[in-house]
Amino acid sequence: MRDAFENIPAGPMEWLPTGSFLITATHDKRSSGVIIENAILCCPDPRIILVAMPSGRHVEPLMRDNRHFGLTPVSEDERLLPRAFPDDGESHEDKFLTIPCRVGPGGTMIPSRCESWVECEIIRHIDLEVGHRLWVGRVIACGEPAPLPKRRSIKAKSN
Repeated sequence: MRDAFENIPAGPMEWLPTGSFLITATHDKRSSGVIIENAILCCPDPRIILVAMPSGRHVEPLMRDNRHFGLTPVSEDERLLPRAFPDDGESHEDKFLTIPCRVGPGGTMIPSRCESWVECEIIRHIDLEVGHRLWVGRVIACGEPAPLPKRRSIKAKSN
């Protein structure tokens, strides 16, 4: 059945929100993080965030055991975080030892260089059995938001 969906073009879905995010978790004096591409605010009140990531990432056991995760956007100009948290499978070293961090109320490490961040308590975990997992979290804390980028007006410009 999976083969039937592999030929669906991505172009018609480019309007869906995507971006780069660092998702972090800490448990039992171990911390980990990975850059992901899919996170969305799926409920405004209470604030609920849905995160999708490929199965088997090294951050997942820490998320599962601590029941919390941190999430911060990663700008296109950011150089340190993508190098420090590559998505290359298993990682046994704590990357947070060399990066200044703040600690969220749930114990999650958030790099200090990230002005905008949220910490979530995990309320649901869904294994899709198609190579991805969904993590649903209720926002329990957040940092100061970064300024929003200017948006293009949908109104036609008059000459």
